[in-house]
Amino acid sequence: MKTFPLRSRSRKRGYTLTEVLIALGISVALGGAATWFMMEGARASLKATNNSVNDLAQWSIFVAISVDSKTANGMSVYSTFTPADMADSTKRLNKDGRGNVLILTKSSQDAGSSRAAYDKITGYIYSPTTKNLRKFEYTVTAAEKGDLATNVLPATLEEILVNNYTTLVPHIIGENLTPPVTGFGVFLVRERGHSGILSIEAAQGIDARTVNKKLIEASFFIRG
Repeated sequence: MKTFPLRSRSRKRGYTLTEVLIALGISVALGGAATWFMMEGARASLKATNNSVNDLAQWSIFVAISVDSKTANGMSVYSTFTPADMADSTKRLNKDGRGNVLILTKSSQDAGSSRAAYDKITGYIYSPTTKNLRKFEYTVTAAEKGDLATNVLPATLEEILVNNYTTLVPHIIGENLTPPVTGFGVFLVRERGHSGILSIEAAQGIDARTVNKKLIEASFFIRG
């Protein structure tokens, strides 16, 4: 007798609504977790980058002021970088004064001269508006050094700054900087003409979870 294989009477079962919903829930949860980890990783990377930027700003500003102050033999601090605030020596801030302009000078005095002549001027300028710290260097001209033979006195520091005000070209050495105390200058005079300190805060980023802030302090002491 010829026999035939029996066919299964069961049909291929589809997914139930409950199973579909569970699968969708798991998929959404896994996708959300992956997105969260990806975003947290991006935030951590951005915060690390902001920290590196602040470290670099701290290093570059500190080194610049430290080196320049060691080669200078005079310093002055002014409230702002304007002709009015640099009109004469009475505008130089005294002990405990705070300003946004630091001027470091190198001068020399010829034998028989009654007054030293400036050779080089280095300036640091902070702008509360742009939140930038800028630096310029100026080599004093022969005419500004005076002439002992003809009794022409050397130009004063303020005369040099004001007369060359429009031609000085400061370049940015630090950005996104703010004073630790709003409304106060970033350069504090410890002893007029001899020492002071820069106190400024660098901030990178605007999101609370990625922002990085660092207080930058650089002391300067004139040995001359």
